[in-house]
Amino acid sequence: MQSHTKSQNRLAKQLGKLIKNGETLKAYERLDQYDGEISSLELLLEAGKCHYFQGQYEAAIGYLKHAYRMGPRNIEIRQMLWSSYRDSRKYDEMLALTEEISRNILSPNERLMVFRSYLGVCDWHKARQYQKQIIQSGIEGKILSDMLPALLIETCALTDIDQTSVLKLHRKFGDAVVKTRMHNKPAAYPAKQNLGGRLKVAYISADFNFHPVGCFINQIISTHLRDKFEVYCYAHLAREDMVTEHIRSNVDHFIDVTKLSDAELAVRIHADGIHVAIDLGGLTTNTRVAALAHCPAPVQITYLGYPNTTGISTIDYRITDHYADENSDDYYVEKLIRMPQSFICYGFDTSGFSSKTTPATTKGYITFGSFNHVRKLNPEVIQTWCEILHRVEGSRLILKAKDFASEMIRNNVMREFEAHGISEDRLQIQGFTERYEDNFKMYNDVDIALDTFPYNGTTTTCDALSTGVPVLTLVGQSHAQRVSYSILKNIGYEGSIAFSKDEYIEKAVELSQNPAGLSIIRFCLITLFKHSILRNPQLFTKQLEALICDAWVDKTGLPLPLALREDAAETENSETSAARKLHIGGREVKPEWEIFDAIPSDIVNHIGNANDLSRFEDHTFEALYSSHVLEHFSYQEELSQVLAEWNRVLKPGGCIYASVPDLDVLCELFLNKELAPQDRYMVMRMMFGGQVDAYDFHKVGYNAEILASFLAQAGFENIRMVSSFGLFNDTSNMEFAGKRISLNLVAEKKLPGEESGESEL
Repeated sequence: MQSHTKSQNRLAKQLGKLIKNGETLKAYERLDQYDGEISSLELLLEAGKCHYFQGQYEAAIGYLKHAYRMGPRNIEIRQMLWSSYRDSRKYDEMLALTEEISRNILSPNERLMVFRSYLGVCDWHKARQYQKQIIQSGIEGKILSDMLPALLIETCALTDIDQTSVLKLHRKFGDAVVKTRMHNKPAAYPAKQNLGGRLKVAYISADFNFHPVGCFINQIISTHLRDKFEVYCYAHLAREDMVTEHIRSNVDHFIDVTKLSDAELAVRIHADGIHVAIDLGGLTTNTRVAALAHCPAPVQITYLGYPNTTGISTIDYRITDHYADENSDDYYVEKLIRMPQSFICYGFDTSGFSSKTTPATTKGYITFGSFNHVRKLNPEVIQTWCEILHRVEGSRLILKAKDFASEMIRNNVMREFEAHGISEDRLQIQGFTERYEDNFKMYNDVDIALDTFPYNGTTTTCDALSTGVPVLTLVGQSHAQRVSYSILKNIGYEGSIAFSKDEYIEKAVELSQNPAGLSIIRFCLITLFKHSILRNPQLFTKQLEALICDAWVDKTGLPLPLALREDAAETENSETSAARKLHIGGREVKPEWEIFDAIPSDIVNHIGNANDLSRFEDHTFEALYSSHVLEHFSYQEELSQVLAEWNRVLKPGGCIYASVPDLDVLCELFLNKELAPQDRYMVMRMMFGGQVDAYDFHKVGYNAEILASFLAQAGFENIRMVSSFGLFNDTSNMEFAGKRISLNLVAEKKLPGEESGESEL
């Protein structure tokens, strides 16, 4: 008997060592080969771990419950049993264990488990009893580093934690990861000597499947220029599906690294001579980001999957954009590198699921909706939503999330609404939809989507906007609090952006008062989204490739590999040839711009009507600029003809810069009774033209949605709004009564053969 116990303990030690090294699949396979009895506490624990890390929670729970009965004060057993209950969504059992642990908390790690238990089931008030002490314990290094990631993702949704504390917590994790791995850092990189071919870019992820990360990155990976970039995917394959197969068939190398430890993965990356390694997981489930602590590649980047710093000092850069991270560089361990427009490119085609009209037109009441993960909910956001529901008489709210399948979570959320006077009959709380298309179709029941704060939606924001549902968002300071803001800015719709809770509420009420207007917005949003950078993988990938190349040069000081140097030389040669640009209605001379105007003058190069550019060949100009011109053409026929003509003379990929009076702003000013009569008269002239000559009559008014729709119909894409073009000192920068009265849109002419950027799936 004693001999048998010793053999079990020897096996337990072997399994424990493998698991500690991250070789969880090897540990599971080793256990599977064992056909003896599992009865010692040590082996029961390790057997539970083996099954847990393979997602086999029922088997894990069986072993761990047995172990818990034998050692109820064993911290590791308590932790693993709690984790198995939580990850299998057995919330009743999890809370029962939590109550036992809370009566005799043995360590800060167990206090974290209690905190996360209550947070996970939306019992926020109990969770907050532990929050302050948990944060402080994390900052002081009293929580195990491998338990910190679970806390770190939760900090995104906490309303009362500062960015400095969040950074300190991430640093604790990152420093612990690097400390145990720095001795394996390579002395040299073969990638630095191998500059004769393509740039080797590696993406590392556990989400190369039907997961938001997989669907966002899928179309980017398959759009890379294969003659310039050699693409590797290092895949931790927890599951495979059609997205996995599509990615596998569209890259140069798809390597299953599920069985490799982080150290072994780092060795493989280094041996493959990767120039730039890009982690897509951050601190999320099954992440392999720790492999980058071994410094396997000369340039290391984190991107997409995690909305904060990794805290790992060996990672050089983090990809973001100017809207999502405006002034937050000091709160990252990595150096921020910003995409010129959006940091994401949406991977779903929702064109077949949208309704032409908002549901309020048939239902007779406004329906709000939020389909975000329950971890993004909190008492503050629910209180704000309740105020909106009180203000909008008869309105309803649909909440949908996977965890709403739990009766406990539904009841806790319902109680929070009831505490603010909202009864159950005004809520529809729904769990997971089996088919993703059913998720899209549910937006046909929503008039206005309410974004969560401080932790915004990402995929859910794109889902809603792409199906025409306006998303009301409250902008904060950190990345997680600004993602929806970035998305809205990049599609050119700002009507649902708020910067305070009061503004958030008022905008919700204002939007709800005009169902007919919501139907118009629905149509316009679909058009804006479809023709934005978020649905243009060709242009997006081109921008991403440029960013990656800049990171290589910035970090290494070395030239790009030969394939990209040849491309750069071709680009430089093409740019040295004369690039023609046309300024319609120009009043300011610049050497690179030719001026076209109906009225002759010394500065005008071409005289004529802007609806007839027949003197110019197709694809003549790199850019076309007009400020306060398009409002002079009738929207019945003239406007379409004008934009078609402007599109014709632009080169593929060429830019149009169009500024018009912003009808939304002018209407707001005109209705402002506090303005003096003469000021309102001036606003009226801006709407209808000064009418001082035959050319000074305005025939149409625009807001962002209307103008973007016309541009899209004329064959332009990647349409976005900017506050200023920064090109000319003209009416595009005009202000009146403290308001910018011009609407400025930039768009590009489609490249030959390019559609709207839909995914191939």
